Parts: sequence; structure tokens; C-alpha cells
Amino acid sequence: MKYMYAVFICVIPSFVIGIDQYMKHVAIKKWESFEAGEPKNKRFSWRPIKNTGGFLGFGKERSKGVFIALFVLAFLLIAWMITVETMTAGKGCPQIYLLIALLSGGISNTVDRIRYGGVIDYWQIALAKKRIVINFADVMIFASGIAYLLLSLLSN
Repeated sequence: MKYMYAVFICVIPSFVIGIDQYMKHVAIKKWESFEAGEPKNKRFSWRPIKNTGGFLGFGKERSKGVFIALFVLAFLLIAWMITVETMTAGKGCPQIYLLIALLSGGISNTVDRIRYGGVIDYWQIALAKKRIVINFADVMIFASGIAYLLLSLLSN
């Protein structure tokens, strides 16, 4: 139990970044293209698409440097939040692990932005008349962010 905190801060990023980067690698190797084709399944498909915008495609006109600068600011903010949570709630606080998962998803997407010039999304999901395209890192960012907010609100 004494080293559980150190184990989790190493395992969570390794898991999130490793799974996401591996899935991107497999998707790219399978399709050899970033272009969206006509999906066979109208509700869900798996194919790599390069998202040059930010969250849900916003900010497509921004340069890679702008996204990296925003990531650095977000990284510093989340690192500060992890430090505050550790000092106030202790090392066993679940919010710390959620923030680490959120940060790990951001790191994985930033690696893509540097490596490919955009984030590689590979899950296409049709909702009503819209089609959203996401990846595992996006899911971790969204899910851990919502869980962090809920836990923070419930613990006060």
C-alpha cells in the first residue's frame, strides 16, 4: 500500500497513452490512409481520420504551435490541480487519478499533433444526423473530466 500512489501515477499514463497510440498505429496500418471513406456500418465504424482542429474539430485554422502552447498551459494547470489535490486530500484521493488520466489523454493527442500535424481519430459514431469522430484519448479526457467534476461536487 505504501507505493500504490507511485504505481498508479506510472500505470495510468502508460495505459492511456499506450492503448491510444497502439490503436492509432493499428488503424493507420490497416487503412494506410487518413481519409474518411464511406463506412460499411452507418452507426459505427473504425477508420483513421486526421483531425486538424481542436475539440470536435473547432479551430481548424490554428497552427500546430497554438495547440502546443494551449497544451502546455493545460498541462501546467492540471499539474497544479494534482499538487493541490495531493496536498489537501492526500495521495489516495480518486480525483488525483482522474486528473492523471485526463492529462494522459491530452499528452497522447499532443503527440499526434506533433507527429502527424493533427490528432488521429479512429471511431466514427453517427448520432442523429451528425457523425462524431473520436479516439480512446478523447474518451479518457471526457470521462475523467466529468468524473472529476462530479466527485469534486459530491465531496464538498
